[in-house]
Formats: sequence, C-alpha cells, structure tokens
Amino acid sequence: MTTFTKGETGEELTVEGLVEFHEVAERSHSAHRAPALRDDQGALYRLALVGDNPFEQSTLSELVGCRLRVHGRWKNGTLRLQPDGFELLAAPNEVP
Repeated sequence: MTTFTKGETGEELTVEGLVEFHEVAERSHSAHRAPALRDDQGALYRLALVGDNPFEQSTLSELVGCRLRVHGRWKNGTLRLQPDGFELLAAPNEVP
C-alpha cells in the first residue's frame, strides 16, 4: 500500500521531484493509478491538475519520469495544481 504525504486542506505547497504513477484507493471500486511527485527525500505527494479528467490525468501522465517544481493547494489529501502550477525542470533523459 502506497503512503502519501498529506497537508491541511487549503494549505499551499511548493515542492520539487519526479513524476510517477501509483495505485490509489486500493481494494475499492474506485481503485486507479494516479500521478504523484516523489521528492528528493522519498516523500510522495498525490497530484491532480485542475481541469484534467481525475481518472486519466492525461497532462501529468505525459510527464512521468520528468523532474518538476509544482505549486498547489491541498484538498482531500491531494495537491491540486492549476494549469500553470508546474514547471518542467528536467525531461526523463536529463534526470540523473
């Protein structure tokens, strides 16, 4: 079972790390893979991009393996990003 870092609803956070996908809501009817950011200390932050389909997250899925700086606001254990709330720092082939 994957353990995600969670913040207080409404709290803002900026963090850098690698984009990955992880299973969420395991052992339930709504189980699915969701985007997450793993920081340099290994902490995982579940991500959602406002405006993307929450079960597909097509924009973030294209960024798997990339290093990003994200800025968002916590809601229900997920760091919700506005469409301009992330910056590409390194593509997968540029990540050490």
